[in-house]
Amino acid sequence: HPKMFRLSRIPVRVSRRYLVRHQSIFCVPTSRRVNRRFSTFPNTEGDITTKTANFLRRLDSNSLSKEEVREYTLYLSRLPTTYSKYAKRGVVAKTFLTLGVFGLFYCGFNNPEWIQHAKRGGGGGSSGANQGVFGVLQEPTFEEISPNLDDEIEDEDDDDDTDRDDDDDSDNGNSRRSSRVGFGSASKRQTLPTFSSVCGNQESKEELQDIVEFLIHPDKFKKMKCKVPKGVLLSGPPGCGKTLMARALAGEAKVPFLTTNGSSFDQIFVGIGASRVRQLFQRAAEIAPCIIFIDELDSVGRARRESTNSTANTLNELLSQMDGFRQNAGIVVIGSTNQPGVLDSALTRSGRFDRHVTVGLPDRIARSQIIDLNLKGKPSDSSINSMDLASDMVGFSGADIANMVNLAATEVVKNDEEVMSSKRLRDAIMTLKLGKVSKSKFLTPETVRTTAVHESGHAIVALFTDAALDVSQITVLPRGSSLGATTYSVTEDNEVSQSRAQILAQIDVSLGGHAAEEIIFGKDKTSTGASNDFQKATSMATSMVAQYGMSEVFGKMAFTPHDMEMNLSPSMRTKLDEEVKLILDTSYDRVVELLKQNDVQFRALTDAVFAKNTLCEGEIKTIVGLDK
Repeated sequence: HPKMFRLSRIPVRVSRRYLVRHQSIFCVPTSRRVNRRFSTFPNTEGDITTKTANFLRRLDSNSLSKEEVREYTLYLSRLPTTYSKYAKRGVVAKTFLTLGVFGLFYCGFNNPEWIQHAKRGGGGGSSGANQGVFGVLQEPTFEEISPNLDDEIEDEDDDDDTDRDDDDDSDNGNSRRSSRVGFGSASKRQTLPTFSSVCGNQESKEELQDIVEFLIHPDKFKKMKCKVPKGVLLSGPPGCGKTLMARALAGEAKVPFLTTNGSSFDQIFVGIGASRVRQLFQRAAEIAPCIIFIDELDSVGRARRESTNSTANTLNELLSQMDGFRQNAGIVVIGSTNQPGVLDSALTRSGRFDRHVTVGLPDRIARSQIIDLNLKGKPSDSSINSMDLASDMVGFSGADIANMVNLAATEVVKNDEEVMSSKRLRDAIMTLKLGKVSKSKFLTPETVRTTAVHESGHAIVALFTDAALDVSQITVLPRGSSLGATTYSVTEDNEVSQSRAQILAQIDVSLGGHAAEEIIFGKDKTSTGASNDFQKATSMATSMVAQYGMSEVFGKMAFTPHDMEMNLSPSMRTKLDEEVKLILDTSYDRVVELLKQNDVQFRALTDAVFAKNTLCEGEIKTIVGLDK
């Protein structure tokens, strides 16, 4: 028969079998009469009273790790779900949760070490006993790097390498480590790069050199009442060396370097981001003069109309720290972003980011220097010409070039070769552009022959057109979605601007593949491989007419892409299409005539490509008779 018992005024209906099966683990009896027969809820993990007492005792002695506190808190939070089918109300759950929360705050705020730990934001050692409960919210968000200031420090480091490595892992540290660095990060002494180790971007380095003079010789500028720039905004495509440029600035000025990421300020808890900004600048004020580098600034500095309230609060704190009532003398903030247009205008104004420096893609000379830098120390043969390789890598960033050299070195090791060759480097360039050679794709001889004709058509038009680019390689090996490719060497003039003759030459080269197929196989047997060529040719012809003022019909009129889609009248749109078609038809007729005039060279090149699959620049010129 069911019996009614009382547990802290909560009626719980239990059966006799239930009473026999489960022992009492936590009870608040209302009378002695039911004390012996009282039973509560099932708990196979032991007596909750004993567990809670042990937990609070260990919590008071500061011998719990973060993981243990997190697990027991999670255990307490699951009790209401476990006991909900036995209790009619939530008083038992409230009792458990109140007991746990009260114990946490009581023991935490009565321990002076925990209070200091919470104020530091979780700084200190990483072991469980030394890591407080409140340090869970404040994780390491920046790294502090101190440069080697003189040769004496470097000599000491060389003499004590073993001792230093042993001490770096200890909790108490040594004299070379900062006593307080914020967010639990440790100061690392490193040899920072200088501007001499940064290839290219000479104008950007000259602008940053002013900051170096401000940090090294501030008295000279104080006499002229010059103000130190508070911030420098580095913008440019990914992989162009913005972070390297900031590290080189710190290395030139020989000042500490605090580096962090914009996303590290973001947190699910309101106010944590602003608190981290304050602690970052507080640490910078202690070690000033110094440099603060915030990578991916757009994640925290995005315009406030597009951000959430918590992100806006973090941005407001950053604005206040950079140019508020409290002046931070000797602190230079460097921010890097790939999207300068999305930043808040209050952040990019003068007085906060005074200098805006663009770090662009490297030019041909800079690419050659980066190739030589990455080849340094690697066994290489004499056939490597970095300037020729740089001509084939237009649009590559410094990170892309480093990846290319590393990819080539990997292939050298995999094939048990001893030295790096030019062939391996060129193959790595093609891999980054088009993908690896597809060995599993089966192509019939007819398909390979068609591809050879198509690519030879591109090459012949480029070789016998004055304003066209030089051909560097022809291949009919399938890579990615492409069945073949013809690559060209770009000169320095073509990287900056192009003339009307050069654009028309590019249109001719793009149409050369389809024209070659039509000459050899006829109109009915041309392939679909020219679709991308047609798109490129149409785009260039449209730009000539609508943007560059190179059309006799439209004269010097220019239209944006939005105007061409929305604002042009039907008659104007028809005229534009007719002018583009006229340019393409004229170019195609010119290409067909050129291929027929050089039919012998065209067919010889097609046979050579079909036989060898890949031809380099020297082999191509020898076949067509242009090697003299």
